[in-house]
Amino acid sequence: MLLPLLALFTSCQDYLYEEEQAIKEAVWTYAEPLEFTLPITDTTVAYNLYLEINHKQDYEFENVYSLLKVEMPDGKLNERQVSLELASPKGKWEGKCQGEFCQRRLIFMPNIKFDQLGNYKIEFQQYSRQDSLTGIASLKLLLETAKAAPES
Repeated sequence: MLLPLLALFTSCQDYLYEEEQAIKEAVWTYAEPLEFTLPITDTTVAYNLYLEINHKQDYEFENVYSLLKVEMPDGKLNERQVSLELASPKGKWEGKCQGEFCQRRLIFMPNIKFDQLGNYKIEFQQYSRQDSLTGIASLKLLLETAKAAPES
């Protein structure tokens, strides 16, 4: 009885956008980029964009390298490599772990203002030195209106 009640209280955050993409059998390959379509309807406010990574506790690396591609509503494309940190320098998992999975939420783009109205296509491509990363179960993108100080 306590568990459903706890879930209700911890999931009350109102996000403007929230989408999760599952990775088949928790094996992320080069051939399977994850794409999100982020609708922006107001260019006058600042936003916080979060990325939540769900991974297995036996994932063998401290981070995930990804090629981030952002396509603007006007078609312009920006690309950059990002390192998504899952563990502390001492090897302890960051975020919340329960059972065989951990959930790491990163403030990916704090206090960002978007220049254009419309849909931004955001793609994460697995970009490590090996074709398949075993242990990455899903990525979730969350957008909120920025407050005075973003949560970490």
